[in-house]
Amino acid sequence: MRKKSGKQGAAKLLSRKEAIDANLSFYFTGKPCIRGHLSVRNVNSRGCVECLRLWASSNINSYRASSSKWKKNNAGKTRAIIAKRRADKLQRTPPWVTKEHTDAMKKLYKQAAWLTEITGIKWHVDHIVPLKGKNVSGLHVPDNLQVIPALENLKKGNKLASLRHAARLKK
Repeated sequence: MRKKSGKQGAAKLLSRKEAIDANLSFYFTGKPCIRGHLSVRNVNSRGCVECLRLWASSNINSYRASSSKWKKNNAGKTRAIIAKRRADKLQRTPPWVTKEHTDAMKKLYKQAAWLTEITGIKWHVDHIVPLKGKNVSGLHVPDNLQVIPALENLKKGNKLASLRHAARLKK
């Protein structure tokens, strides 16, 4: 499995060959792509990550179909990714979590499903403090969970939202 490099803004200059030798998924040449983006590039496709992100956002149906096809053709990798996520979540669930805690967490997941159904907008259960953040790691407990629109969750990514932002989302 390839490792991801750090943030785009803090990317170290690295050739594709050096990235391959270091078993990384991305590299940064310091040169803009043909469309002028100064962004990291994918080792396999050599493509600019910013170009891919822009294409995916403007071609969401094609992107979903492509993603679905990849998952189908790479079922083993997909299962490994899901299993790793599940194992990480289990490792971040402390032994003092009671049945009441588990029930409260299940209610949040049911609430997200219900909101998705009634609004037609996808909702996620988000870890306020990410399970495996860069600078901080949270626990899989009810007080660290919030139901937010999927778009907000995807924008947040694996980062700790500001406390002000988290308080606004909790309302």
